[in-house]
Amino acid sequence: MTSALPLSFSDSPRHQAVDPMRELGAYEALWMAPRASLRSLTRLLHARPHARLSDFVPAAATAQHAQRVLQLAHSCGLADFSVCVHDMPSYPPGLRALASPPPLLHFQGHWDLLSGRCVALVGTRHPSAGAVTSAGVIAQRLVRLGFCVLSGLAQGIDTAAHRAALSAGGRTAAVLGTPLAACYPAANAGLQRTLARETLVLSHVPMLRYMSQGPLENRDFFRARNASLAALAEALIVVEAGERSGALIAAHHALQCGRSVLVLDSCFGRGLAWPARLARRGAMRVRDIGEIEARLAA
Repeated sequence: MTSALPLSFSDSPRHQAVDPMRELGAYEALWMAPRASLRSLTRLLHARPHARLSDFVPAAATAQHAQRVLQLAHSCGLADFSVCVHDMPSYPPGLRALASPPPLLHFQGHWDLLSGRCVALVGTRHPSAGAVTSAGVIAQRLVRLGFCVLSGLAQGIDTAAHRAALSAGGRTAAVLGTPLAACYPAANAGLQRTLARETLVLSHVPMLRYMSQGPLENRDFFRARNASLAALAEALIVVEAGERSGALIAAHHALQCGRSVLVLDSCFGRGLAWPARLARRGAMRVRDIGEIEARLAA
């Protein structure tokens, strides 16, 4: 594993360099506890504000888990990746708005994409043809305006957004609900590789924990992914969604974090309760790309 980030910095309370391998091993070890969660890791770090993940794990266990995760990554064809730890200066400040921000992120690609202006496009995995077209038009317009388009690499609207941004030669980043060593849906494996090579993919999901349990237990990682996606963006656009769509989880977190939430006009008046519910909480109804641009400019 290599790190694309500076490993020493002056704003750490202890003025010591971060060892990515050690922090990676500690993160994986902490996640192997039976009731581990982002909330439990947050409690640990809040109790000791200047601590690192490796301060909570014996050195031998840290090294063992780091070696195990690298072996797993290699066996899955993940040749190289980097990590960003919560006390690195390059850690995305937007994530700190979350109640339980991920203390470590794995990534492949160009981390600096997150330092510019980012907008998230989200929606259903089973979109209408019109929604796919809208997602593509919006994504292409956003990248031409200089935004990085964020989405979750899911089937449907996410895929349309990533592909449209790429086709326009723009910036797009995928926030995964799986580890870097996995892909969901499997049909997007090629797209994930392209994003890792040309733009950016990132994930907070611990590889060992994810691979050791089933889909039911792993659902919470997708919910947490939606929260991170919302916090990383300055605005979130809902293209199309059903009442139980994960896109609404992302919209909920975006509003909690003080981000702008824009809902396409086509979502209203279809017998759905969620558009009006989000509007009452401060989401804005937008009718066309011109209104989206105006909202982002404001």
